[in-house]
Amino acid sequence: MTSKTKLDVNHQQKGRMEVFLNALNEEFKPVYFDWKSLTQSKIIVDGVKLRNTDNSLTITIIFADSYHDANAVAIANSFPSNDTARWSANGPVMYLVESPDTNKVAEVLSLFAGKE
Repeated sequence: MTSKTKLDVNHQQKGRMEVFLNALNEEFKPVYFDWKSLTQSKIIVDGVKLRNTDNSLTITIIFADSYHDANAVAIANSFPSNDTARWSANGPVMYLVESPDTNKVAEVLSLFAGKE
């Protein structure tokens, strides 16, 4: 049984993102993430980077005030978009999913995009 993931962020979408993360049935630990150093950081409300226990999956979540802001942060920072690392935005939240397992990347993005 995996422990429940709790995010240490201040944003109205925090609970929704915790639901998504816990639906993955993975144990995540926060890793260092200096979101204030990102381009367009002034439009970021908060951010977190998480890695699962076997280091096979990393998820970076950036919380903004709107979809437009979340998307702008991703574009401004040239976050990767390939088989092993892809980003997307859902409402005011941008997330980057990274894994050497391309199926896992697609699975996580599908869950985040389609589950409400």
